Amino acid sequence: MKIGALIVLYNPEIKSVDEAVGRLLPQVDIVCLVDNSNVTHEQHFGNKERLHYLPLMGNKGIAAAQNIGIRHLKESGMDFVLFSDQDSLCDERLVGRLAEAYTLLEDNGYKVATVGPVPINKKNGKPYITRQNTIQRFELSGLYFLQMYSIISSYSLTRLSTFDTIGLFEEELFIDGVDNEWGWRAKERFGLDSFMTEGLSFLHYQGMETRLPIKRSSPFRLYYQFRNYIILAKRSYTPSFWKRRNFFMFGLKAVAYPLLMAPRWQYLKSIVKGLRDGLSFIRHH
Repeated sequence: MKIGALIVLYNPEIKSVDEAVGRLLPQVDIVCLVDNSNVTHEQHFGNKERLHYLPLMGNKGIAAAQNIGIRHLKESGMDFVLFSDQDSLCDERLVGRLAEAYTLLEDNGYKVATVGPVPINKKNGKPYITRQNTIQRFELSGLYFLQMYSIISSYSLTRLSTFDTIGLFEEELFIDGVDNEWGWRAKERFGLDSFMTEGLSFLHYQGMETRLPIKRSSPFRLYYQFRNYIILAKRSYTPSFWKRRNFFMFGLKAVAYPLLMAPRWQYLKSIVKGLRDGLSFIRHH
């Protein structure tokens, strides 16, 4: 079982990436860095044993960067890809335990799209798990799993041949909802499921906290959130709970961002442009 770790970089803090790579290299065969930054970091990351650095010289989006990394890992003879982050650290035994969990699921007849640990909120220590996104909880050989509609890609393990079946990530989504869409597509069109493994976790942080029940995002991210909500809400394989929950959440964001958060005008423009471009995407596809 050859495993390649894939980290997408964007204006990275070099020290944090070095720490993340240092944790992963002893656990995998190679680490592939796909750099979405406008400048190259070849001088620092290039020409290192088992560390493959691919500069894109511009932000192509998370989906495109991941697809480039997936193709590279296939060409490098890897069997699995472990997706990682540029600024989070994994346990020294995480990859091996994920591989064991993946094998256990397959040996018991489960059709696996991907397996990941439980993401834990860095701020409050609570897991990022919603009841609606959970299909069932079950036990195999003393290990408990959560079968999910989709999981975030961070520290998830996927067999590379699975992408031959399901397809790669949808590059037109650029950033938000990329892992959700792939997981939903895997389940509804191909019968492959996404799993979280209880007992395995990592610290994760999604947006800045606010006094409202929403996370604060940049105007750039807010544009893609609104655009991609419109795109994904029209698809038959998008779960109904996601459409309903985010209809409320994006309604709240449409009011709260322009009225309560600076830069108000920039947020308003991002929302309007996101809605307009999402509707235009639907009309032309």
